[in-house]
Amino acid sequence: MIVSDKSPNEDDLADEAFMEMNSEASDLYGLIHARYINSAIGMAKVYQKFLSSLYGTCPRALCER
Repeated sequence: MIVSDKSPNEDDLADEAFMEMNSEASDLYGLIHARYINSAIGMAKVYQKFLSSLYGTCPRALCER
């Protein structure tokens, strides 16, 4: 559902059961992602992305990156 390449149509958006399932799937995806980011491997990947300035840099003049 979340990784599906097709977007929901109007009938899906009007279906209350579909919207409930979509909301629960989104919540589950967020929980799994948060758990991965808090793991040692996830933290190491985020740290490497931070060091490579993937998330941007601080615009303050006296800040070190």
